[in-house]
Amino acid sequence: MDQKQIPQDQTSHIGFQPPPAYDQHQFQPQQPYQHQSIPQHSIPVQNQPQVVTVITGDYFGPNPKSITCSSCRQNVVTRVDFESSTKTHLVAAVICLVFWPCVCVPYLTDSCKNANHYCPHCGAYLGSYRG
Repeated sequence: MDQKQIPQDQTSHIGFQPPPAYDQHQFQPQQPYQHQSIPQHSIPVQNQPQVVTVITGDYFGPNPKSITCSSCRQNVVTRVDFESSTKTHLVAAVICLVFWPCVCVPYLTDSCKNANHYCPHCGAYLGSYRG
C-alpha cells in the first residue's frame, strides 16, 4: 500500500488554528474606571396646567346621563351597556339553591348588573354604576 505523508502544519479542519499557549499571551491589567462628568444643560420648562377629570361617588346611575365627554369634549347623553358582575352570579347562586327554575332572572334584569357608560360619539368609556 502506498501511504502519503501529510505535513504537520496542515490539519483535518480547514482554517482551524489552535489557541495560543498561555506563555505566548501577555496579559495587561485593566486601568481602573475613571468617572467623567457629563455636562448638564438646563432646559427651561414652562409649567402648563394639567386638566384631570375625576368622577367619584354615585355620579353615574343605571340610566343614560347628560355629560361632557372627557375624550372628545362634546356634550352627549351616555350610551349604557349592562354587564353581568359578581353580584349577578351570587344572586343567581342563591336563587339556584332556593328555587332553581328562576336562576336566569338575575341575568335578565338590569338591576343586578353593572351599568357601563360610554360616549355615543367617540366610544370612550366614561364610568360605571355598580348596582
